[in-house]
Amino acid sequence: MTLQLAFAAVLALCPGGYGISSQDTAPEDPRAKAAEAKIRRIRHLLDIELETRAFPKDMRLADFLTAVAKLLPKGKNLTLRIDQEAFGKNYATLAEGPVRFLSFPPKHMRLGTMLHLVGAKAGFPVDFLIEPNGIVFTTPDRALFSLTYDVRDILDKWDTVRAGLKRTGGNREEAAKLLGAKIESGEKDKETQKP
Repeated sequence: MTLQLAFAAVLALCPGGYGISSQDTAPEDPRAKAAEAKIRRIRHLLDIELETRAFPKDMRLADFLTAVAKLLPKGKNLTLRIDQEAFGKNYATLAEGPVRFLSFPPKHMRLGTMLHLVGAKAGFPVDFLIEPNGIVFTTPDRALFSLTYDVRDILDKWDTVRAGLKRTGGNREEAAKLLGAKIESGEKDKETQKP
């Protein structure tokens, strides 16, 4: 199912022309790779479930961020901070403002969900940015970032994608299902086999 969704996303992004060329990129900077690895680790931490009973009914955001960092399992260190420069005069309102969860919160909640709920209750736009050294509460403008995905493995199967599109009359969703089924079954496409 995930393969089908991945290929559906790729097909949805392709406009009418399906000619894509893959170019080898220059070797990446080792520091950039290390930063990406740290960001991936932090993204995984957002899925950790924490007990909501560990938090008092009302607490300041600054205290909440400190409490969250202490509740994480051993070896799962995380820095949580507020971007004071981004909020300017709203910084004090945000940092000193009370953090309240739902009236009857579930016993456990994902860290990512907690952070979204806290940001949503601020009264002004708040987002968070995942950086290599932690998570920063900031404004939506400063939370913008770009991601680069390596799609070379998909491009290797592009002939199969093109054949699927031809076979389904250009129906991208059907072509993605067909391609996903072929990949899962290990079946080779006669049209794309090279002599």
